Amino acid sequence: MLKNLKDYLKKFNLIRRVLLIRYIYKSKEFFEYEENFFKLSSPGNLDPEKIVYNIQISDNSGLFALVLWSLNNAYYAKESGMTPFVYFTNKNSYYDAKYSSDHKIENVFSYYYSQKKLSNDGIKLDYKNVITPWRQYNHIIFNKIAKENPSIALQREDLIIKYTETFDEFFDYNDITKKKLKIDLDRLNVKTDFIAVHFRGTDYRFNLRNHPTFVNEESYFKKIDDLLLEHKDYPIFLATDDENSLEKFKQKYKNKLIYFKDTVRSSSKSLSVFESNSRDYHNYLSGYEVIRDTEMMSKAKYFVCGLSNVSIMTRILKLKNESDFEKLIIVSNEINFYGPKLIEVDSNFRKINKL
Repeated sequence: MLKNLKDYLKKFNLIRRVLLIRYIYKSKEFFEYEENFFKLSSPGNLDPEKIVYNIQISDNSGLFALVLWSLNNAYYAKESGMTPFVYFTNKNSYYDAKYSSDHKIENVFSYYYSQKKLSNDGIKLDYKNVITPWRQYNHIIFNKIAKENPSIALQREDLIIKYTETFDEFFDYNDITKKKLKIDLDRLNVKTDFIAVHFRGTDYRFNLRNHPTFVNEESYFKKIDDLLLEHKDYPIFLATDDENSLEKFKQKYKNKLIYFKDTVRSSSKSLSVFESNSRDYHNYLSGYEVIRDTEMMSKAKYFVCGLSNVSIMTRILKLKNESDFEKLIIVSNEINFYGPKLIEVDSNFRKINKL
């Protein structure tokens, strides 16, 4: 291992060697896990004073599973004296070939976000000093920071605060996302305090392994009704991926319910991004719509939610604005450690993974 490191170091100038030695010194505890776990490269000449940590993700998970995974690695990069660079490849549920072609963007993360500590907003990996870890190392990093099962660890208050600080330091919405969010949130025209609800349906109904056990709509109604006893005039903003659940909430709360009517939701147990759809930019919009929901929910006074990455991202956005919900109500059961994997029960998910 040391011989390989010395060979790598010979390829770099003095400044880069000093920075790399600093990185290696701070990260030496991780070397025992993976022989040759990273590679060094110089794909461009930008930001030569920085060591850029290349967080490259090829995965078909939900958008905020990928974003939280990225924040975990970005936090690690920050603690190691590096600057994170996030790249979602075209092997990603939200990759949209037409959107990428029309907007000249291959990095799916850059469809929605800018990377404000890097030149060119992190659209492309054009940096002088780049360290790229092998993919399996991401889980080792997560376990080092979280020290427990990821499904449970993501609920830890200290981690959410760390992710909030990391997001605020390194990332922001890009200009297109900011503009679209302003138009869409203004269109809802909510002028009063309100209750936000995130209901996760679709594939949660499978009771997947290492995911929260599904909680039905009626369990949410009880918590919402308790809030309405004290705040009967508050409207309810609902974010859900499930068309059938939306109909149940509409029947229950009628004109008190607010939601984005142009969001494409699923009537099956598959996420809509996994399903075929003829609308222009469907995959891109599937990601934008969940971002839009989290941004709207972060404006609420009260938040009723389950255990999900969308709910966690909503809390990050709320804390980013130096506030928290007056009341956070988590409707949850235990984590299910013994259910099926998604790829075993969702034919649409198998199809996008080409299995």
